[in-house]
Amino acid sequence: MNFKRTSFFAILFLLFLGVEAWATHIRAGEIVAVRISQSSLRFRFTLILYSDTGSGVQVGEGGTFNFGDGRVIEGGRQVLIEQATFFDEELIGNETRRTIFEFEHTFSANNVFIISYTEQNRNNNIVNINNGASDQTAFHIETIIRIDPGLLGNGTPQLTIPPIDRACVGARFIHNPGAFDPDGDSLAYKLVTPQEARGETVNSYLPLNDPAITTITEDGNGSPIFTIDPITGDFVWDAPQRAGEYNAAFIVEEWRFIEDPVTGEGRWEMDSGYADPGRGL
Repeated sequence: MNFKRTSFFAILFLLFLGVEAWATHIRAGEIVAVRISQSSLRFRFTLILYSDTGSGVQVGEGGTFNFGDGRVIEGGRQVLIEQATFFDEELIGNETRRTIFEFEHTFSANNVFIISYTEQNRNNNIVNINNGASDQTAFHIETIIRIDPGLLGNGTPQLTIPPIDRACVGARFIHNPGAFDPDGDSLAYKLVTPQEARGETVNSYLPLNDPAITTITEDGNGSPIFTIDPITGDFVWDAPQRAGEYNAAFIVEEWRFIEDPVTGEGRWEMDSGYADPGRGL
């Protein structure tokens, strides 16, 4: 068999990781897509947002959910709740509230769609965004799905580890989102630049190993480390130098092996996408 990777569409799962030092609003978010009908192109989208309980700002105010085909839900928190087929909020510890909206939508044709959520209520003073003036940068997450007759039952990866852990100054920091794919597809991880809108990276973003952010490692030897393991998904920052809140982003790619029933030859293809710009740690 010919194992060949093709650069098709990936599940984009943008994860924005934060090291806390003061109250915030949105810490993290993710969008999970599940096809709920094989006779129509109907999907269920679960929007999960993690916010700080001390911010005083309600999740959803100023938020926009875009299905990528012309349908948009906007107009505030109450509109999102009214359009949702399910809504729930709960405290999950570490001064964090988890808010869940579920929306259902039927697409009119096979295609690739970017489903996204954008909200202006990003917290201020994120050290590595816009020189700390991060309240001018929107919070944005998105999922990319590829609807294809050959990918029956295809959905996006899911994260099982809530983003409520904390990092310590001078200590090596590791986070793993606990991603898995219900369809059994293989997952791969890579770092990317965070976004504030579709196709727009955040202003004046600095990676976590930039000399302006940190110059140390936990053991005091070598240059700072800012990596993600492409196979296991372990996100490593070695090491935070000063207290504050920081953002980073990575993608989870979903790969599926497609085999030709006649020739027996096959190839690896990326078959859908998931994007999450907001894991607060």
